[in-house]
Amino acid sequence: MLYLKTFRGLLVLAAGLALTGCAAGSGYDFGNLSSSNRIGGPSHYGAYLAAQQAQYDGDTVTAARQFRRALQIGPADPEILERAYVLDISNGDVAEAARLAEVALEVTPENTFARLTVAVDWFKRGHYAESRELMEGVDAGVLTNLTVALLQAWSYAGENQPDTGMADLAGQQLDGVELFQSYHGALLADLAGDLNNAEVGYVAAITGSGGSSARVVEAYGNFLERTGRSAEAVRIYDAYLDIVPHNASVAAARERANAGRAPRRLVNNARAGAAEALFSVASVVAGQGAYDVPALYLQLALHLNPDLDEARSLLGDLYAQMELFDQAEQVYAAINPRSPLRFSADIQRAFLFNRMDREDDAIRLLARLTNSDPHSFQAWIAYADTLRGESEFEDAANAYAQAIGLLDEEQQSDPRYWSLYYSYGISLERIGEWPAAENAFQYALTLNEDQPYVLNYLGYSWIERGENLDEALAMIHRAVEQEPNDGFIIDSLGWGYYQLGQYDEAVLYLERAVELASGDPTLNDHLGDAYWRVGRTREARFQWSHALGMNPDEDQVPVIEAKLADGLSDQPATADNHGGN
Repeated sequence: MLYLKTFRGLLVLAAGLALTGCAAGSGYDFGNLSSSNRIGGPSHYGAYLAAQQAQYDGDTVTAARQFRRALQIGPADPEILERAYVLDISNGDVAEAARLAEVALEVTPENTFARLTVAVDWFKRGHYAESRELMEGVDAGVLTNLTVALLQAWSYAGENQPDTGMADLAGQQLDGVELFQSYHGALLADLAGDLNNAEVGYVAAITGSGGSSARVVEAYGNFLERTGRSAEAVRIYDAYLDIVPHNASVAAARERANAGRAPRRLVNNARAGAAEALFSVASVVAGQGAYDVPALYLQLALHLNPDLDEARSLLGDLYAQMELFDQAEQVYAAINPRSPLRFSADIQRAFLFNRMDREDDAIRLLARLTNSDPHSFQAWIAYADTLRGESEFEDAANAYAQAIGLLDEEQQSDPRYWSLYYSYGISLERIGEWPAAENAFQYALTLNEDQPYVLNYLGYSWIERGENLDEALAMIHRAVEQEPNDGFIIDSLGWGYYQLGQYDEAVLYLERAVELASGDPTLNDHLGDAYWRVGRTREARFQWSHALGMNPDEDQVPVIEAKLADGLSDQPATADNHGGN
């Protein structure tokens, strides 16, 4: 996010927009619209209901179209008007939204967000004075007042009066948001060629953000590069990358500075400045955990500056968090292929493809990414995880091996990477490479000795193989202590007791496991075996029958069917007739 240390003590709420109801997702309640003074007739009401259903289904494009249809065949209901133009903004059609927002202002002149929408569109068309005039007098809370102050300052820059804009912004009484004033004041001064005041503002913004704002770092570094101070810019970039090592934009800026390539000014005109203002505010609000309102601000920013890929990247993140997966994927895909943000955006697209049950698309995309940049640790991990999710264990193991090969000596001992070796071990175990899998699990435990899932997987594997049973049981006990409500880990413990011939103890744990994870066929199968060993044969057959109806793995089916027919032999079950957890 842009400003991680601003708005201390300040609640940034969506309610600050003073909207009648502004939310980009589903679940908006229009109240009772069935009265004759609000619904124009059956066709009008049908279009409204169709819009509601489409919105509930996450189809915001159809929802917007149906709301507009309702407006065409019925009265200009203010709530339907607002719903229509808000959805248009969410879909990126700000020009159409502004047209509807103008109609909304005729019905409800006090609607703050309608005024902001129209003002942004007028700004886009170069009507700076009209845009500024429409925003004057708005007083709807800290968030909106800040947005208006920034846009008005940039509107003066649009009229070639950046000094007036700087003075106007500096004179605003906006407690708690001085960082915005410093940063945008610096951008305005930079645009005006006032290098002294620009540097003062950038330094104040860097100081105010504690050096943790990527966007401020980019802007100041950009300024230093353009003024012949590339070495200073590199130091600024390095300081940030020490905090956030994988920020693509700052890393690209550092590479540029080292190469001595002069950049373009970050904000080169008034429209770009206004877009930056909307992006700035959206970044902070998104950092507070809100989704809908910053998403709308980002669409407004992109209307002003379609090249602002930083806004597009954040917008994709927000849509993904709102589970608007199709929209998120489309937004990520629209990022310029030459942007340093595109590679990570493509990885996010692959994750979205997985969420949308488009795993083949995810695998193709990640294969292309690993081919284009074989040194990308992030791409190899995403590729391996996707392959493992599709049970392509051999390819997954190879991809994890590639990722591990990219770790330096220090990273190989970093506890954060335990899950990499754990996932690698699972993939190796599934393709029968047990010695290598065992080594991977044991190395994961050297990085995180009490990790319950590694303890469980290794312990259970030993139990299934009839190896190190006492040590395996002790390991699983440690896992259960940390995850006492995980049915699969408790099943491992029960199955360990079963393998040791302690059937009464096994029944206690396996019953508990089935209570916690009742939908897994292996757990029910295990409980059936334990029941049989303690003489509860009717209950055993019930559990086996239950397991058979739970769609077990193909290799489990004949084994369970044989037990249903003949029960268990005198010898305890072995790893040959049980699948792993």
